[in-house]
Amino acid sequence: MARIEFIGVPSQSGRLPVAHTRLGVDGDGEAFPERVILFESPRSLTPPDQDGDPDLKLIVVSGLDLDCVMDGALLAAGSAILAVTRAGASRNRVFADIVESGETGSGADISFERRGGANAGVLTLSDSCSRGERDDLSGPALVEALVEAGLQPVRYAVSPDDRAVITGRLVSWCDDGSCDLVLTTGGTGLSPTDCTPEATMDTIERQVPGIPELMRQKSAETVQTSWLSRSVAGIRGQTLIVNLPGSRKGAVECFGHIRHLLGHALEIAGGRVSRCGG
Repeated sequence: MARIEFIGVPSQSGRLPVAHTRLGVDGDGEAFPERVILFESPRSLTPPDQDGDPDLKLIVVSGLDLDCVMDGALLAAGSAILAVTRAGASRNRVFADIVESGETGSGADISFERRGGANAGVLTLSDSCSRGERDDLSGPALVEALVEAGLQPVRYAVSPDDRAVITGRLVSWCDDGSCDLVLTTGGTGLSPTDCTPEATMDTIERQVPGIPELMRQKSAETVQTSWLSRSVAGIRGQTLIVNLPGSRKGAVECFGHIRHLLGHALEIAGGRVSRCGG
């Protein structure tokens, strides 16, 4: 679980550490628009020595995988709600606007909020993309498709074709409660380096075989080699994971084939509906 490790408030002599602070509230107790800095530290340490925004409160967090948190994601920190903005972000550091005022403090848990649609993550698996040798086209296209489907993308990352790395990220995104749905793109073919299905099987607790069966069937109506896809789908905890092809066209089309199933699937996996059928 992600948590707050340190809070620093601006003062004339630099940021002062405090145990608790109220966010989005001025000195008279009135609500006002406030922006803070979120900085991720792998250890429970003090913040970076230098910072370009000394007038903003600094909140040091751990366990959030901050570099994968998308713009607009809502985070609950104590009784306050923060909206992440990646404008001006750098490694391990983003801004967040207070959208609901409240109190928070060191040691408080941080969780992902849901407003309306379910939260989703997109994980692109590609050695060349992870090395920066080519741009990821399928991941951003899936993010757009999720928004069009009424889902809220909250996580996005590019990882190499490494079974242990993929498994670790999938487990993290499921177990930290950030994602109700995780779409992977890439690594589902017959290449010796393709290992996304194996990493997914290492992660999930129950399979949902009908989802990849439907994608293969529908895709094979126009591309016969779709039958060679090794995509799998399954559930870990309350999160549904679905493997999609690595090409932009194939990923978006396969998502379109299963889009009509996802609302009910996520309700069942999340425990909001107790049974399928009529």
